[in-house]
Amino acid sequence: MSHLKRLSAPEFWPTSTRGYTWTFSPSPGPHKKDECIPLAIIVRDILKLAETGKEAKRIIKAREILVDGKVRTDPRYPVGILDVVTIPKLEKSYRVIPFKRGLKLIEIDKEEANKKVLKIVGKRSVKGNKFQLNMNDGKNILVNENKFKTNASLLVELPNLKILDYAEMDINNTVLITSGQNSGKIGRIIEVLEGKFNVKPKIVCEIENKKTEVLKEHAIVIGKEEPWIKVSE
Repeated sequence: MSHLKRLSAPEFWPTSTRGYTWTFSPSPGPHKKDECIPLAIIVRDILKLAETGKEAKRIIKAREILVDGKVRTDPRYPVGILDVVTIPKLEKSYRVIPFKRGLKLIEIDKEEANKKVLKIVGKRSVKGNKFQLNMNDGKNILVNENKFKTNASLLVELPNLKILDYAEMDINNTVLITSGQNSGKIGRIIEVLEGKFNVKPKIVCEIENKKTEVLKEHAIVIGKEEPWIKVSE
């Protein structure tokens, strides 16, 4: 389905309900509908590069928008958390970050436009004594060593996915909260709680000088003592 009723769209999509019944529906991909923003909505309604959906489509089809360093020509392409949107003609780049009500974009420096943090959500061994790391945004990275752990994060170079740094979900490392009341906030891990039976694994974080328990699945490690990248305004 290429269109979605505007009233059914997530609240954080900045689309007006006046005069229009339908809006863009995100293409199938690694992000759920309420965890992404269709590229055309970013172009038209957030970055204001177009006044209509037709104009937004034309800009995207003209190969003028990059996501994570690669040209994307699908107006419905789902742009999700920590993805980097670049407009080469304007020499501007933006990163998608979480906040209490969903997702939003922040402008980032040119030096950061080729960097992204990816969370390892799974891994498996493959032919040639290599290991495939499955990342939270659907990307896969092949590595030679079996040292990378699930729930850890990689700082990578875009678009070639060269690994620049690695940090586990461990004490003193820095995390970005991606869901719940603290979504969008940055914390420091002070304790790791392993899951038992039907209890999901959690971390205890210091967020704004308060101790808060967060599910591991609702956090992404974004650095060690300091964040690797800009994730707040």
